[in-house]
Amino acid sequence: MLAAALLAACGADTGIIVATVGDPIEELEFQVALAKDGEFILDRAASGERRSVQGRNLRSSPYELLLREGDQSGDPLTVRVLALGYKADKLVSFGVIEPPQAFIRGEVLRRALTLVAVGGTATLAAPGQERTCFRVRLTATTPILTLHTADDADCDGVPAPTDCNDQDQLIYPGGKEICDGKDSNCDNVLAPASQPCYARDPVEPVCREGTRLCYESQGKGQGLDPICTPGTKRVAEAYCREYAKCTGTAPLDCALAHVTVANRECQIVVVGEKTCGASQTIKAPAGDGTACRWDIIDTGGWPVEILNPTSCTPTFVLRNEPPGTGPVVLEFVYGVAPKQSSLVLVYKLTAKTGLECGATPYTCK
Repeated sequence: MLAAALLAACGADTGIIVATVGDPIEELEFQVALAKDGEFILDRAASGERRSVQGRNLRSSPYELLLREGDQSGDPLTVRVLALGYKADKLVSFGVIEPPQAFIRGEVLRRALTLVAVGGTATLAAPGQERTCFRVRLTATTPILTLHTADDADCDGVPAPTDCNDQDQLIYPGGKEICDGKDSNCDNVLAPASQPCYARDPVEPVCREGTRLCYESQGKGQGLDPICTPGTKRVAEAYCREYAKCTGTAPLDCALAHVTVANRECQIVVVGEKTCGASQTIKAPAGDGTACRWDIIDTGGWPVEILNPTSCTPTFVLRNEPPGTGPVVLEFVYGVAPKQSSLVLVYKLTAKTGLECGATPYTCK
């Protein structure tokens, strides 16, 4: 077992010195892992403590983590230490001992450790809500370094034996089932018979939600049927465009991650059983204002239309007819093919009862 203490470096000359570059940080947190059977298992007793370094320049006055080997028999301990830097409770930097360091019996480990900015080629992910598992990639070409607890080998935040497969990070109770031939949610049942997808309508030039069969349901082994059968619900063209680029067993998640959706809330005045008709200019939310197209994907039952839809600032018209109930979905396409981009705008319209139609029949946030 390790003994650990975080000390100011001014009076100590042994331990792990922590310095920083870039933006100042406010807190330091240390995770200490011990080598066991070729893996690095987090030492709970020596890990997780945070210390404030607010107002301290770690370049000129570093902090020191003092590690001492406890009473051990057999081979000396080998450790890997991960230092995390926080600002306003947000992880902004980290440093990791690489290669791992071995204790010399009776002496204290000493190693300088520089914190590196998170982002770009230096990224850190901490799966699981209990922060007992860390995956660190120092650059795009180096292997991922994994520090985990003894009962969570796959870093999914669910310990064994609750996790039915502690060797696969995508398998745990509540995991998402995809067409990969695995029981991802630990319910002893393989993937569902089909998966949602996006496909262009074979008759109309629009994109629709569809379904794609999982081969497991047909006894053909794992994987997705290559054909997505479109249904009746229309969606923005961006979904079909991004879905066509995605491969693997979860193309739906891939597509959703690349479609930008902006939500708006609007209040519509209704007098009697009809909305107050009006028109209003829509401003282009992106692009350089030279190549635009607006499409109404779903009216939600509201009496709306767009005049001059190929203008970057068209007119949005609300007619004097009964109100709808669902959201109005617009797609804003900008740029010139093949480098076009899209934004999906979802307007949630709420009816407000009025005595008469005034000058501002609707307002949007």
